[in-house]
Amino acid sequence: MTQRLPSVLLVDDDEDARFLIGSMLRRRGFEVDTVGSAAECLAHLEASPSRVVVTDVQMPEMSGVDLCRQIRERFPQVIAVV
Repeated sequence: MTQRLPSVLLVDDDEDARFLIGSMLRRRGFEVDTVGSAAECLAHLEASPSRVVVTDVQMPEMSGVDLCRQIRERFPQVIAVV
């Protein structure tokens, strides 16, 4: 029986970066969803929780660091990585 890797939610305002990083994670066996903003990330986690969030540092409306703080407060079971 193959152990399933956790699902990853990738957050980056740069579409090319989302595609590249998402492709790399998928090749390594992760299930990946992508969103383009911190607000989309938080809404996505409300609707369908992921185990891990990987976020860009610099985004227009909220930094990745601030997003990680929000995730830690609202979704303590989710691992957030900048």
